[in-house]
Amino acid sequence: MKLTIRKKFFIVFFILFFFAAVLSNQIMAKILEKYTMTNLEEAVTSLQYSSTQFIKQFEQLHPQNGNFIVEHSDTLANELSKMNNQSVALFDSEGRFLYEAVPIDRPILMEQQRYQASVGENSSEELKQAFQNKSSYTIQPLREGPLLYFAYPLYLNDTLYGVVRFTADYT
Repeated sequence: MKLTIRKKFFIVFFILFFFAAVLSNQIMAKILEKYTMTNLEEAVTSLQYSSTQFIKQFEQLHPQNGNFIVEHSDTLANELSKMNNQSVALFDSEGRFLYEAVPIDRPILMEQQRYQASVGENSSEELKQAFQNKSSYTIQPLREGPLLYFAYPLYLNDTLYGVVRFTADYT
């Protein structure tokens, strides 16, 4: 088979187009991944700030002698869940589960929730990190879309009151 200049031009053009498309796809995927991670980190930082401010205000309005998180865990979890449309679980400073509120219009949060009575070796990574004084999140990929688990230690006036864990539905 004799290759004419027209055929050679078409083959070279096709190869260049193919490599350009693959390279463009890879670059776009990396940019999208970086943007998504930056967006998630900003969202969890904002969530941590707003929920901590809400809990501080709640404590000022409801002064207690003991640990107000333990006494008002149901109210706090329900209000935070309503405000953020996410599942909210509260743990005391010893790692014992206190209360969890799940929005009723988010059934995937109920189906895929990680229920834990206390924090130990078999706990999820974000809870372990939170009890080591670090904010942390993990992403659980699902068929319907990812779930984001975010936990942080709750300090008020340099006292650890417990851990707050949010579960967000990104389906």
